[in-house]
Amino acid sequence: MYITAFVNRDELFDLATRWLAGDLQAGDGRFATEAFTFESLISAPTALMLAHKIGQVVAQGPIRTERVRNKDTVRRRLVETIAESTPRIRELYQCYQNNPRDYFPQTPADITLAYSADGRLVGMTRIKRTQRIAEKVSRRISDRLAGHINQTAIEIARQRAEKAHLPLEALISSIDEMSSDFEEAERRVARAFSEGLTFSPEELRIDDIVGFKFVGSDRQLELIERVLLNTPNVSLVERELHRGQYNDTNILVDINLPSKEEILQRAKELDPRQVARRGLEPKHFQRDLAAYLERGRDTFRAEFILTSCEELVESEFGRSIHEERILEQRRKLAYRGRIAHNARYIIEYLLHFAVSPEIAINQIPFAMDGRYLPDTFNQQINRLFGIDADSPLFDDYLMQVASKA
Repeated sequence: MYITAFVNRDELFDLATRWLAGDLQAGDGRFATEAFTFESLISAPTALMLAHKIGQVVAQGPIRTERVRNKDTVRRRLVETIAESTPRIRELYQCYQNNPRDYFPQTPADITLAYSADGRLVGMTRIKRTQRIAEKVSRRISDRLAGHINQTAIEIARQRAEKAHLPLEALISSIDEMSSDFEEAERRVARAFSEGLTFSPEELRIDDIVGFKFVGSDRQLELIERVLLNTPNVSLVERELHRGQYNDTNILVDINLPSKEEILQRAKELDPRQVARRGLEPKHFQRDLAAYLERGRDTFRAEFILTSCEELVESEFGRSIHEERILEQRRKLAYRGRIAHNARYIIEYLLHFAVSPEIAINQIPFAMDGRYLPDTFNQQINRLFGIDADSPLFDDYLMQVASKA
């Protein structure tokens, strides 16, 4: 997990890869907590201020923002703010209004919508949810290991063939034998994590923890891009045109941080209770933040997406609905076995731990070579937040009555 939006991405990557290998070190819990707390004061506000400035260019004046927590609200706002200007948009809106339950109701999200003074939608900020980050890391790991697991299974079959004095091509394996070979291959590859199997930062790089999307005409989008790339302290990393099911311009930029003094001054505005809720000591917050800044980079990465109203409507109601793209990604996974599940459990547990009241961790509750039910994962997350979701169906009194019968 190499989050390029963080100034301390290298330390976080090292921690995540060590946890995948089952290597827990003193201070891991504190660092994870600090990283996700401090970055909300370091990189996020800097990027948001830049996005706000660009939004004003589109709006030609001040903008109003609204933070929403589900996609239902996003879709309602699109209907309210983007006019039914074409037959296609009218058709899509009508389909939505006729069958709203077809559009993945109650999908959780963390999105901030930005409007011009006349109520026109000019853009949005999306913060990727914990589960989606973990799923993305898991998918990268799956893609990287699928071939390795298959080759290991072939080697195990080859060893069976040699024992039978047969070439591999002549070996006839039952379904049970092939399944057993694959399970053994999984176990060997999973064990390899604790024996030194690792990843490069590039293989687990995530650029889009926070993404900014701007909506406008071709002329407005050209102006946005020009303003973005001509902004001091902003440098272009990558520009990619997406053409097909969904059309947009995707731009990655590196943004220079403001001075350490400015960031520390910004931190003084933070409510101390927010720090305490994460298990950190408010009285040491400025000192610890300063130390964190000293260890980090001077830049972080942000994603900017430029698209038209028509394409935005298509992405929520039409040919490229985001939730359908997520399901399609899951269907196309080359590998869905225990290693993929366990990688997601470990990374998602790390992310939940970082925002929980806990700051000390004695044991990583999942291992790459283990077998776990989703119930076990949910139980561990509940425990982080002090939630008792394990209440028995019948209480002890009923059990006592039954024992006397």
